[in-house]
Amino acid sequence: MADRHSDNPTLASLRFDGAPVIVTGAGSGIGRACCEVFADLGATVLGVDVDGSILEGIADTAIYGENAKAFVADVSSEEAVHSLAQQIAKDYSSIASVVNVAGTNDNTSFRSLKFDQWNRILATNLSSVFLMTREFLPMVERRRGSFVNIASTYGLVGVRNNTSYCTSKAGIINLTRQVATEVGSSGVRANSVCPGPTLTPRRQLSFDEGRSNRLEAEQRTLLGRMASPAEIARVVVFLASEAASYITGAAIVVDGGQTVFIGPHD
Repeated sequence: MADRHSDNPTLASLRFDGAPVIVTGAGSGIGRACCEVFADLGATVLGVDVDGSILEGIADTAIYGENAKAFVADVSSEEAVHSLAQQIAKDYSSIASVVNVAGTNDNTSFRSLKFDQWNRILATNLSSVFLMTREFLPMVERRRGSFVNIASTYGLVGVRNNTSYCTSKAGIINLTRQVATEVGSSGVRANSVCPGPTLTPRRQLSFDEGRSNRLEAEQRTLLGRMASPAEIARVVVFLASEAASYITGAAIVVDGGQTVFIGPHD
């Protein structure tokens, strides 16, 4: 039987046919889900994470394919990102997409926020996107590929005790627009995704430790539930693919209606 993708342009545009794709924050949560969806659609997954111990699953060929590779790197470090690019360039001359997922949070009030905390969050969440984009742009340009950056609905609204996180995610949205503006003439696209409440391992730990309340998070959405990492990943992979060939500079909100819902009326 013929491959159903071969004679269906719509399905074919979602396939990567072995093209290499880089995902940061690949060890867990949305990053790991992105790796799985990319692999399912035929991409060669190049997973990057600062924690080598949680990258072990990338070697599972049953999930990621036999060509998948894992790289340990702190993408908030200019030196580490440059070294990563050199490693990847040994085997690949071009990259189809770079997906910047790596990030962290710090639930500290504005009045209590220390400068080193501020710098750490912005370096991990925002500067990493700048560094990865700048370093890998020539390789992405060779394929007229794309960048997809994970922002957040918290980059669109204000949230108490999340000053550095909200600021960094807002920065990602506008950095992405700026990249799209400056590289569009070379055929490269750049988009951001703004997830709402998503049940990642880090979010589950927050619930388990009593630092946040799952029911409250769910009630802030129209759909009354949290997203799975895979639901976010499918949008990310769509934006990275040729199926989204005319989308650039966009901030796609994937939040179950969180940002349009002010809550039930009395």
